[in-house]
Order: sequence, then C-alpha cells, then structure tokens
Amino acid sequence: MRVARIARDVARRVDLDDRSVNEAFTAGLLHDVGKLVLLEAIPDYHARLAAARADLPEADEVGAEHQAFGASHAEVGSYLFGLWGLPYGIVEAVAWHHRPREGAMTGRGPVTAVHAANAIDHATHPEAQPSAALDDQYLADLGLLHAYPGWQTFAQERAAA
Repeated sequence: MRVARIARDVARRVDLDDRSVNEAFTAGLLHDVGKLVLLEAIPDYHARLAAARADLPEADEVGAEHQAFGASHAEVGSYLFGLWGLPYGIVEAVAWHHRPREGAMTGRGPVTAVHAANAIDHATHPEAQPSAALDDQYLADLGLLHAYPGWQTFAQERAAA
C-alpha cells in the first residue's frame, strides 16, 4: 500500500493524466505479486534465492531471481496481469519497476511513478525488504532526477503524519 500511495503522489507531481495516475496507484499496489506466485510455486524459494544472492557480487534481487528461477518476480507478475487483461500501463509498470529503461514505454508514465515509489519505499523501510536501486540515469533522461529528493521528502512527511 505504501508503494501505491507514493506512486500516486509521484504520478500527480509529474503531471500524468488521471488514467495514468490510477494505473500508477494500481501497479504500485500489485508490483510485487509475482513474489507471491514464486513463493507458492517454488517450495524452496528462500533457499534458492539466498544461494543465488551469495553467488552474485552485490546481487540485486532481480538478478538473483533470474539466476535462481529464470525469471524475476516483476516478469512473473506482469505476465499474470497480461493474461488477466489488465491495462497495459499497469502491466508495464509491474514488469519494469526495477529496470525502467528496459521497458518499451518511453517518457513519463506509470513505470516512472512505480519505479521511484519502490525505491523511496525501500530506502525508507530497509529493514522490511532488500534494497531497490533507483535508476538515476532513467530519471535524468526524463528530466526528473532533480525532483526525486522532493518526492522522497514528501513521502516521508506523509508517512510520519
């Protein structure tokens, strides 16, 4: 829920239209559903993921998932949502929330909001989850890197209120 709220706020701050704001919120809510699918489908999920992390220097979660399972939670979740016929903006935001430059969509959109929201949430709650790196170059390419600290401050102030 935290990522969904932050994604909605970021989407509004980058002047996305109402549909995109709603897609960003929904994608933020659903962005990690692929983890649940993997946990249910793979009985030794945690052991395999831990082994993959140990084998990779400074392994990010997506890289470790690829090594352990052949796909990331983001890809699994987006595939499921695509099968269900969810709007493309949601599917794309779930698919690329860790690696936004690899997606097909260009420009500001739900992917931008969910990527930033996920990074903000992970930085704010590191005890609850592995880190999620912010793609500085992605935000710089969109002319938004300067805005990120403000989004982070706003999210932290909202959480404290």
